[in-house]
Amino acid sequence: MYCYGIGVYAFWTRTLVKNREFSIPLLAWGWLRYKQLPELVASFRKQPGCIPKDLLLAQLRGCIGGPMAYFASRKRLQEIKSVDS
Repeated sequence: MYCYGIGVYAFWTRTLVKNREFSIPLLAWGWLRYKQLPELVASFRKQPGCIPKDLLLAQLRGCIGGPMAYFASRKRLQEIKSVDS
């Protein structure tokens, strides 16, 4: 779940930066507000069939790290390209 969060938010960051898709922050906010937070609340309330809170919290940590992972990856790619030149 942690890596899923990183992947989704890294992809959304790329889409925002490279494609200028300015709707991405709204998409991310909607996913957080209408999907992730309600699932987390259900988990803390221990509602039947809910996703375990440790998995949800791991996913949220990944979401926070996604944009940083995208920029770190871009930096590493530039370093590799400069060494190959």
